[in-house]
Amino acid sequence: MTVCLIKTRSEDVVQAVLAATDLDWHVTFGPETGWDDTVWIGYASDIAQAEARAARMTAVPAWAVAMLQGGTDA
Repeated sequence: MTVCLIKTRSEDVVQAVLAATDLDWHVTFGPETGWDDTVWIGYASDIAQAEARAARMTAVPAWAVAMLQGGTDA
């Protein structure tokens, strides 16, 4: 169950979800300079899916807030 903590404009929701998704990849895989093609393909796919999901959201989900605040637990 996802709990939404912040209500805001849809553009802000998309930006927050994309930033949290990007941060999660960097926490998991490290700096982009060390990524091979397989990781880049997965990253691009995940970012595209996150953007599509976020476009339908009306608030920033709790997991994204937690990730952006420095935690990885949501």
